[in-house]
Amino acid sequence: MKYIYFFILIILVFPASVQAKSQKRPADPPFAFNISNADGEFTLHWKNPEKSHYSSINIYRKSASSVAERNMRGMEIYTKILGDQQKFVDHDVKQGQLYIYALQGAAKDKQPGRFSTLRTAVLSDKVPPAKITTPKAEISEKAVVTLRWQAVSDKDVVTYQIYRGLEGIRTLQPVRIILTKDPQLYQEQLDPKSPAAYIFAVRAIDGSGNQSPLSDIVRVEVKDIRPPEKPFLTALHPTNNNIELTWTHSSSTNVAGYNIYRSTDNWKTRLKLNKEIITLLSYTDSGTKFGTKYRYYVTAIDKAGNESKDSGDYSCRSIEEYEIVAPEGLKLRKNKLNTPQLRWKTMGAEVRGYLVERRPVNAKDFRRVSGLLNENTFTDPDKTADIDIEYRLRALYMNGQISLPSDPVLWKTAKKQERGKL
Repeated sequence: MKYIYFFILIILVFPASVQAKSQKRPADPPFAFNISNADGEFTLHWKNPEKSHYSSINIYRKSASSVAERNMRGMEIYTKILGDQQKFVDHDVKQGQLYIYALQGAAKDKQPGRFSTLRTAVLSDKVPPAKITTPKAEISEKAVVTLRWQAVSDKDVVTYQIYRGLEGIRTLQPVRIILTKDPQLYQEQLDPKSPAAYIFAVRAIDGSGNQSPLSDIVRVEVKDIRPPEKPFLTALHPTNNNIELTWTHSSSTNVAGYNIYRSTDNWKTRLKLNKEIITLLSYTDSGTKFGTKYRYYVTAIDKAGNESKDSGDYSCRSIEEYEIVAPEGLKLRKNKLNTPQLRWKTMGAEVRGYLVERRPVNAKDFRRVSGLLNENTFTDPDKTADIDIEYRLRALYMNGQISLPSDPVLWKTAKKQERGKL
């Protein structure tokens, strides 16, 4: 009975083992595959993997019009050689024709292995590719240049070399190599602050290293989109219905001038004061009204028309020039608390307020005893008993000037106080 079980086991396992062998992984490909050419022929070099035990090596080849065709499409076995070989010389080649090669090792069971890396080859010549004509360039708003050109007709061209320079400053220098299998275009982010226009050119290079003449030069002018550094508003000086502004230079080197902005409602609205760019570092705003509060800021404008951030704003009130006169009509009386109370004539709108001064009659100097008063009355709560006191008044004008003092009045400490003017 046990022999029957053993026989059944063999029947079940043997097909599986055969199938496993038939599904063995394909052989590894030859590696370090390179091609050299000399004396009108190609020499293919490669290395075989350890323990490869190839029965043969298949060499694939096809003719191509450009390296863009470097793929297995259309590839056929060109020849077969012994599996231990690591070199093959191809004599059947034509000058100027582009060839594409691949290698494949075949195992002892004839099962084909995996393909090697594809290689291209063309016989060396001394004829350079044709010149690239009419390359074109486009520049975006973000200063990205796109350079395009037509592929040359030479079949053995393998790369295009891009050159870049600065007009009148830097000659053309190589910056990038573009493979012919890629689209014929080149893109680069340019510097918007470049001191000169960029220049570009292209040349084709074939498989023998021959270079075409440089293409026509393409000129690219970058629009400057970066704003200059801001200036700093340093002072506002009000004069007679005028306000003079001063500010510092912007630190940028390509500044063309400055703009002045003004607001009377805390920047809910704003007015640009200058019609033309201001090239000086000062400006007089002559369109102000007395007593109105104005806010200002300054911006820098560069030669490309870019405007900087604002300088930071300052404010002041417009003033007028006035005849500065002393207050009049100063009078003194005793109030219900038996302390001095002063009254005087109200002055015009050019006066911001009033200042009261006093001194004991035996003292030399008057001293201010009030803050800025908006009314035409003042009560002195600090009157010292038993000392005669003199009072006088000054006016503070809207332009910041202080008037001469009024005529003084005297507070007497006698039992019967007298009011009056000295």
